[in-house]
Amino acid sequence: MSKFQMFDSVTLNQDIQLHSGGIAPQGTDGAIVEIFKDGEAYLVELFGGWLKFTTEGDMIETSQDDPEAFRDTLDVETLYPHQINPINTPQQSDKQKVKQQLLALLEILPEESILQVKDFTEFLCYKQQATSTSVGSQK
Repeated sequence: MSKFQMFDSVTLNQDIQLHSGGIAPQGTDGAIVEIFKDGEAYLVELFGGWLKFTTEGDMIETSQDDPEAFRDTLDVETLYPHQINPINTPQQSDKQKVKQQLLALLEILPEESILQVKDFTEFLCYKQQATSTSVGSQK
């Protein structure tokens, strides 16, 4: 049985040589994005720092508290159970975990589906804004 589940947050317990070059140091965070042979190995997306896009379309460093922040992907590597440890999920907000899950899913969707997700998300934001406005006007 697999020690980890899809989208579990993990941390490296040793330095890992990246296929793209460089090294991901011990303590680097990641997320399980694929499970091989019932947990014999895992495909792990390894994360770097927090980034966001400026209005000009440039990426800049930011903090995880920024509502537009996302994690930089260092690489996606095949790792073994002895190379990773779970991150205690109580330290991670449910909202942040869902964001990571959505980002991982968006990576595998075709462009047309990504545009549909964007449209649906904008609809939900509009609906939330309309609800907030109507509740505020009733006071």
